[in-house]
Amino acid sequence: MALLFRLFFLLLQLGLSFAICPIGTIQGVDPENCYKFHGTLTDFDSAHIQCILDGGNLASISSTFINDFISKTVLTSLFHSTMTWIGGKRNETDWTWTDGKPFSYKNWAKDPACTTCWGWTDGTEVTYTNWLSYDPNITGSSCVDMLSSGSPYYGGKNVWENGYWSCTSQLASICKQAPICNCR
Repeated sequence: MALLFRLFFLLLQLGLSFAICPIGTIQGVDPENCYKFHGTLTDFDSAHIQCILDGGNLASISSTFINDFISKTVLTSLFHSTMTWIGGKRNETDWTWTDGKPFSYKNWAKDPACTTCWGWTDGTEVTYTNWLSYDPNITGSSCVDMLSSGSPYYGGKNVWENGYWSCTSQLASICKQAPICNCR
């Protein structure tokens, strides 16, 4: 234990920064974020509440790197699950993330209908998306799930969908939260 403290203080003195994630979470590609993968199958609202109780929100995704990291980690962390809730939610006229961040990353159909109708449950702006070719489906669900790379669906592509499942479908989920310490 003393060795760990010495290493910790040495890293601080060298000016290196690192994050310490809460127990049960893993650090993402961005050290500002930690992720918890819940294998227990729940509906969207229950998954969102569980993430809040864990100290975070359902995951918002702002880049291809984060999308790929989550997709690959789902397959290694949740062996049985290829479909998981992420924090995208459609409001009346906007897409939102549950954490309030902008929905700026998009990877859905080339000509999506109502691209402004979705958002992350954390409030993140929708700036990146990864929809199936026929999604987002305005008449479909108001909640977004991720199909992981290598899944038996849609040729194993890593995509998002909202048309097939309802928000009451029982799926695994991915939470995102801040680290305990962003040590510098």
